[in-house]
Amino acid sequence: MNALEQEFGFQDIVENAADGVLVTKASPLDDPGPEIVYVNSAMEDLSGYSRNELLGATPRMLQGPLTDASACRRIRRALQEKSQVRCRLLNYRKDGSQYWIEISIMPLLDKSGAVSHFAAIQRDISAYVKLEEHFSKAAGKDETTLLANKDHFLDGLDKEWRRAYRHHSLFSLLTFQVDQFNASHARDSEQSQQMLALIGATCKAVFRREDTLGRIGENEFAVLMPETDLRQAGLAAERLRSKLAALVDRHPSIRPPFTVSIGITQNQLLDERPESVLNRARQGLIKAGAQGDRVTIVEI
Repeated sequence: MNALEQEFGFQDIVENAADGVLVTKASPLDDPGPEIVYVNSAMEDLSGYSRNELLGATPRMLQGPLTDASACRRIRRALQEKSQVRCRLLNYRKDGSQYWIEISIMPLLDKSGAVSHFAAIQRDISAYVKLEEHFSKAAGKDETTLLANKDHFLDGLDKEWRRAYRHHSLFSLLTFQVDQFNASHARDSEQSQQMLALIGATCKAVFRREDTLGRIGENEFAVLMPETDLRQAGLAAERLRSKLAALVDRHPSIRPPFTVSIGITQNQLLDERPESVLNRARQGLIKAGAQGDRVTIVEI
């Protein structure tokens, strides 16, 4: 220990640091993963786990369904090469809530010069990511409904399709159309704008924050639901059906009544393009519209 270490006490500095710090053994890298041997107080606060719960476990316990697999592979490759790595990662607290971190991992050497451990410094950047997403979404919003516009939605669909294709994960896509919209409302009328705003607000009330909601046509809307199978999507569609059916009753000013057609589908391994999923959902929408009920759902 040199004079500087004696004077300041580096362990005290790390323990009281604002960023989360954890140290793991260098191996094994295969499941269940490297064992955590040290965490500081900030790591407890950040993750929601106590020190005793973290020690002896693996950092992989902090990952979840939406953690980017490519970032995890990049980290694993750096650990295999015993090199430093820095990246952004979505983690999960003990209560299941998500938080974004910027993580820096560095190898630690033993007395012989061999890599025996890795230290990871984790900075909570959730507020920054939220602000980043806000500006990103604001740039791609439909002004009337405050949902994603067509280009922004299709870009999101393309990214989710690529992620699902790489990792064999699933997502569902819901499309719905407000029939008789063009016949019943002038395009720029106050009634039209009010109805569109109500539809946008209804979608936000029904779907999750991680779902992407978009207006992709004059009277056509779409919802992208990651990590959602067709059964779960059907339940969401039923909630949407119920909310939309009640709109006219609660808001007489948007009469005459309109009908809504809803089509839902799930991605398939044979989908060669994201447009294949969208077209299939639209086929369900068309079949639903042909039935002529007030609000009809078709799964396809």
